[in-house]
Amino acid sequence: MIILALPIADSNAQRNSFDPIRHQRLAHDVDPSHRTNPTTLGEIHTKRRRLLVQHALRRQAFTCSDAEEAFSQVLLLPKRPHREAPIQIVATTRDRHPSVSLKLFDFNGDEIPPRQLETWGHIPRAWRASYAHLLHGEYQAVLLQQDGTRALACQTITVPSPPAAMAHRDPPSSGVWKIRRDWNAKMEDLFSAFVAKLFHVPPGERAGWRPLHEAFRDPARNILHGILGLDEDRDGREHSVVLAADCADAPYQVRAYFAWKMELPFLFNHCSRGTARSGSKCHYSKSNLLSVYDHLAHPVDRFNAFIRKSLGWTVHSGTPLNLPQTEASDLYPVALTEQTLRPGVVFVDSGGHLILVTHWQPQSEKSIGALFGVDAHPDRTVTHKRFARGTFVFNPRVRTDGFKAFRPVTYEHQRVRHLRNAELGQESGFSPFAGDQADIRQADRFYARVQKLLNPKRVNAKQVLRAKIEVLHQSMLERVTAVEIGNEYRRGKKSRRVIAMPRGALIFQTSGPWEIYSTPARDLRCLRAIDDVMGYPQKALIDLELYGTLAEQRKKRLVAELTRYRDRQLNRHKIHYTRSDGSKWSLSLREIVARRKQLEMAYNPNDCPEIRWAAPPDTTEYQTCRRRAPAQQRRIMRQARYWFAARRRPDPPPGR
Repeated sequence: MIILALPIADSNAQRNSFDPIRHQRLAHDVDPSHRTNPTTLGEIHTKRRRLLVQHALRRQAFTCSDAEEAFSQVLLLPKRPHREAPIQIVATTRDRHPSVSLKLFDFNGDEIPPRQLETWGHIPRAWRASYAHLLHGEYQAVLLQQDGTRALACQTITVPSPPAAMAHRDPPSSGVWKIRRDWNAKMEDLFSAFVAKLFHVPPGERAGWRPLHEAFRDPARNILHGILGLDEDRDGREHSVVLAADCADAPYQVRAYFAWKMELPFLFNHCSRGTARSGSKCHYSKSNLLSVYDHLAHPVDRFNAFIRKSLGWTVHSGTPLNLPQTEASDLYPVALTEQTLRPGVVFVDSGGHLILVTHWQPQSEKSIGALFGVDAHPDRTVTHKRFARGTFVFNPRVRTDGFKAFRPVTYEHQRVRHLRNAELGQESGFSPFAGDQADIRQADRFYARVQKLLNPKRVNAKQVLRAKIEVLHQSMLERVTAVEIGNEYRRGKKSRRVIAMPRGALIFQTSGPWEIYSTPARDLRCLRAIDDVMGYPQKALIDLELYGTLAEQRKKRLVAELTRYRDRQLNRHKIHYTRSDGSKWSLSLREIVARRKQLEMAYNPNDCPEIRWAAPPDTTEYQTCRRRAPAQQRRIMRQARYWFAARRRPDPPPGR
């Protein structure tokens, strides 16, 4: 539960060193006339224990005050602790002090070392301390500066006795889950910390999940793992959480899961697909107060049905494509600042593809600054992304693209509603509404602004180029998985029929096997990533803000150096795909880049893997191909090739 920092008056007497004689007298100084009254004895015991905790805290050189840091908190998870269950203490803060720690003290004022202590995040920063066992009694969890001069937040923790088995949590009489809290700035900070930990990937490593709930079932990632006591996040259980998202659903499912576990209101809109000019229109909303699932007796079954049917059948790629000023929306645009581009924020592109921001990597002497996120795909894979032109695709021709935050939800008068733009001011602690991204009319300006935020100091051009090549390599590795999933489907006994192909712009936006196993949108992003890498040596000269003014001779030298470096790196990075006969074939990024024209028509799952990777005919690589898309589908692909050559998706079709 979230507790505001506990106030303890700041006085010289409280800062005196610990007196063991006073400690003993405080513990035993009770009125003898009350000793025969059990109720009074219990009250005295509770009061004495609290006084002991407060007196023990005076041994430390700090006091707890809710005015010390407005956006700091300490929480106990689960909120009903049991002696036989592992206990977590989680803390978050926006404080930028470099030396902050999370500590737990018993009623004697002695620090209890955790079994494990973790810290992560940028804004906000977060800590998690895990304890295998805690004896019955009261404890004080404190987030404090390590010099002991200031406590940012405190919470009194009571471990009950005797320990009881985790009780089955019955669902509410009506609705999917009960609402016991409201969204506030601290809860948004906890959501950011939850997202950052859930999808954390160490630098240089690769990660992915299929389906989404694989990440939630890892207790090392999920700070809310099993806190309901229902075994809801474990594999192989009768009642386990099931999250299988595509590109539009993933951020919503993450948000809904957090709201469910923390007993918060959750609301989403039913919207049209809209157009590039008008944006989508939202007509009505649904919330966790829906009564349609009241017949389901188990709370996990209710949640799963709500996610699969109500959320899954309502949210689509057009849902987040609202114009900036639209208040009837689930997401609202935020300013491009270090404070607002935080975990839990969503990047929306004009095709309705959503990327959930998971990590801000600050610039350092060893590495350039970077922004990371995760996205989901129709084949139910979830992949890790780094901010770049080929991943976070910004279209300046429309006003619906950019970084957006979930609109906070409030519960009042027995109904749930979204906050309006005017309620998102600085005093609320939420990221304020800002529509300036819609006024950026050139893609170069958008990427330059974000890169300048990530790298306020001058950077090395080779470092930037290396990061772009790593993005391209990661995109191709993800494409290997996508092509293999489509090939496995086509090899199945029940799936050998040709997958029907839609016409025109619907190749990017449809349903059924084509949506799941084709890769037009993914391939278009890969082509953009190729262009970003190949064009960078010349583009490095343009961004004088990052690299400074260069002499003419130095410019020529820089272009030549970057070109040689790029070619070496493209040769070093390789992928391995499975051919039709089951054998592996290796391709370097340089070979793939040379095939970029052919990759404009390589997204059809009815083609063999060799064609999907643009193998030239009459080569050893191509000889194992056993399947080709029908001639009619190849004609449709030639007609649609314009969009791939132009490196842009068609505008959203008109919607109701």
